[in-house]
Amino acid sequence: MAEIVGGAVFGELLNTILKKKNNAIMFKSTLENIRSILEALDPLIKEIAQQNNDLDLPKKQLERLISEMKKGTKLISKCSQIHKLNYLAKIRYQRKLKVLLDSLYMLFSIEVLAQLARDQKETLLMVKRIHNKLSFEMIEDATSSDGTEIHDSVEIQLAEKSALGNNVSKIDTKHTMMQTDKGVVEA
Repeated sequence: MAEIVGGAVFGELLNTILKKKNNAIMFKSTLENIRSILEALDPLIKEIAQQNNDLDLPKKQLERLISEMKKGTKLISKCSQIHKLNYLAKIRYQRKLKVLLDSLYMLFSIEVLAQLARDQKETLLMVKRIHNKLSFEMIEDATSSDGTEIHDSVEIQLAEKSALGNNVSKIDTKHTMMQTDKGVVEA
């Protein structure tokens, strides 16, 4: 639900900027910067929201972003109502827009990158679990249930990559098993 609301709030902020920037000529460059950031990040935010929803990830990750965007929408609406001769209000709201711009930079640069790093680690862990399970099944398939089946050559390659991605090992094991009347002999 937060993802749907997040997308709606994101779109609302972007639309408010597009509509009000012509009325707030004195803030035009700042609003243009905010607009360009939001337009560039629009597909990314929608994708993150959809993936969070699909993966049942916590909704709180986008709540701060949603809160900032709601504040931004209100702020931009107020900026468009300031009279061009009201210099004190112009200075005050220009500072507030700068704080909004800095806040958006920080939210996207820190929180989104942290979320992407977390997602990447989760993916690596899932791949490692799948790899370990497949390797175990390959070993089970190579030996029979009673241990007497003859195999000329079994080659198992295991590539383990630690969560940090700095340790890759390859194990090449060849076994030749012969069945004799005394049991299985490894050569």
